[in-house]
Amino acid sequence: PNCHPELRTLSVGNIFLSTKEQLVQLKKDYKTFIIGISDLQCPSCCQNEPVLGRFLMEGGNFTYRGKEIPVVRMDLSRRLKFFESEGLLVKDPPLLVLWFNGKYHALNSEGQ
Repeated sequence: PNCHPELRTLSVGNIFLSTKEQLVQLKKDYKTFIIGISDLQCPSCCQNEPVLGRFLMEGGNFTYRGKEIPVVRMDLSRRLKFFESEGLLVKDPPLLVLWFNGKYHALNSEGQ
């Protein structure tokens, strides 16, 4: 895969999602956040890192219309069943998902 050598899989993000409780808190704290779903065992998953990097600014969260939007990361090789309980079935990582207005929305490889 064409991956940037300095942007390994799961290397870009503000928060690493590891528990359902953490996700519940994120939903309370933020109306919008981006989830970068990857798998450390997936050779092409590093291709999403530059896209996620564009959302982040040096030293902080992505900001849109004055609101912070964190970039959350999740490693499918560790938490697949946890995320399935949210109704998201990810068969082919990498995947970008936006939490917005109480729903998940899949984003394309350009983050749109």
